[in-house]
Amino acid sequence: MHREESRGQVMLRKPEIVEVVELGREEEPLHVERRVVDNSENAAGDITRTLEISDYAAMSVTTSTEDARALQGGGRVTIAVADIAGKMEQALREKYQLVNERRLERKETLIVNVPANKKVIVEIHWKLIWANGSVRMRDARTKVIVDLPFRFSLKLSFDTKTRNLD
Repeated sequence: MHREESRGQVMLRKPEIVEVVELGREEEPLHVERRVVDNSENAAGDITRTLEISDYAAMSVTTSTEDARALQGGGRVTIAVADIAGKMEQALREKYQLVNERRLERKETLIVNVPANKKVIVEIHWKLIWANGSVRMRDARTKVIVDLPFRFSLKLSFDTKTRNLD
């Protein structure tokens, strides 16, 4: 056993990815887009409008090697591999089937019905969905297993709210 490991420190020299464990998801509000649909000058009847909406966000992976923890024995973890973040990102992209993506995109069509003599505003509340969890790694030499936390931008989503303006 290495001197560092005997003092409660774990050294990963040859890490292998064992599995990706998702622990939850969270939503991050991005921005609100507003569209006005005006039928206030039309007493003859309702109208239907088709709205094309789209947005994009950069795909992002954040990892914290400082918060890595060993599953056996606890202790501080030191990772002696320079490209560990790249290996973790590749494992996450494979798990979520986003291997070639560099940005997240979302395009949708919304149908809005507006009654006669009314004006409405459609609010599109864009949000980013993050997956949180840990990448479980094992040192090929010592077989020590370590969890490294991650946060991965998984997809774009939105909620809509429609309200009358008059």
